[in-house]
Amino acid sequence: PAKEDLSHLGYIGKQGKRGKFFVKLVEVISKDEYKIHKVVDKSGNRGHFYNYKFDASTAPSDDDPLRLNDCFLMTATPVRHEINKYDGGKNTYFNRITIEENKGGT
Repeated sequence: PAKEDLSHLGYIGKQGKRGKFFVKLVEVISKDEYKIHKVVDKSGNRGHFYNYKFDASTAPSDDDPLRLNDCFLMTATPVRHEINKYDGGKNTYFNRITIEENKGGT
């Protein structure tokens, strides 16, 4: 089958520059000792991260407050821009994630 054309997609943020990003959680991959959280921004650009924390003033009481399809504002550092080996799309790996505000699912 023909692959989807992902040439219109870019990276999220500038590598090494901490900022605020509004994204949607589209997939969570659970492994034995960690979870990979995959997100997209409003333009469809893709990113992922492993660990996160909530801003202490807005922290919910749930054990795992992020749910699939939640849209949220995060403060993060894009530490690596990479090309996906499977589909050739661009991905951004984020580090030091703080969830500022979770707007919930769509």
